Amino acid sequence: MFEKTEVGVTCPKCSHKTDKTIAWLKTHDKMVCGGCGSTVDIDNKEWISGFKKADAAMAKFRKGLKSFGKRR
Repeated sequence: MFEKTEVGVTCPKCSHKTDKTIAWLKTHDKMVCGGCGSTVDIDNKEWISGFKKADAAMAKFRKGLKSFGKRR
């Protein structure tokens, strides 16, 4: 659902922020900083865990909306 959403990834060395899509973050574990050229490690497991929680929350919200509509 959020695949095209962009998230800022900040370089730990120079603090340059690079926007990457969630789809990109799910499939990469490193990126090159556009500010200083350093290789930045990306903790996919942490990102993916957060995305799964957000997807589950949205599914629960949509289900609640459907139930609410049926009661009216």
